[in-house]
Amino acid sequence: MMKKNLIILYSVAMLVTLNSAELHAQGGLSLGLDVKQFRFNQDTSLVEVCYGLIVAADSEKPDNQYAFELSISQQHRELIRDIWMVTDEALKNDSAEKQMMVDILRYLLSPGKYDFQLYAQSISSPEIRDSIAVKDFQVRKFTADHLSISDIELAQNITPADPTATKRFDKNQFTVIPNVLDIFDEENPNVYYLSLIHISEPTRPY
Repeated sequence: MMKKNLIILYSVAMLVTLNSAELHAQGGLSLGLDVKQFRFNQDTSLVEVCYGLIVAADSEKPDNQYAFELSISQQHRELIRDIWMVTDEALKNDSAEKQMMVDILRYLLSPGKYDFQLYAQSISSPEIRDSIAVKDFQVRKFTADHLSISDIELAQNITPADPTATKRFDKNQFTVIPNVLDIFDEENPNVYYLSLIHISEPTRPY
């Protein structure tokens, strides 16, 4: 069998003006969540959980911390629970009106349906919180006997990866920054799609 991995990049120019009020929910805290799968082997998929956080710059104390909790369940049974914290230092000072961050978590999951629930809460002001969910996410089985395509990822930027240093957003020799917060403006007018295709071909007799 001959296997090939192809990368197809699509770029579409778009310009959308966002209302700042739409970016800030739950008292100045707003979450974004996107789940994608890519082939790991015939029986397992690499599932990427991309999440983003937007904080209104005037909603929190400068030294605030944020607690996150991710729950992955199947048929109402929790399989994975991860809890972590993020400080203001990790938030990008995008403007005077908002701060934002994007990160990624990776899991190896077998085929089946899964529910993903993400919670975020301010440590200093517990009433400031938000949650978001992806329900009935289908992890497919990639077989070797026909063409298979992974999920399509919306990204805010794709650049060649640095071969001397591995970063958390690197995949197949590219650094792919997901646009999980769906923000498009004058400074970020491009939309990119990344598709990883796995092709298997039978060996020809010639």
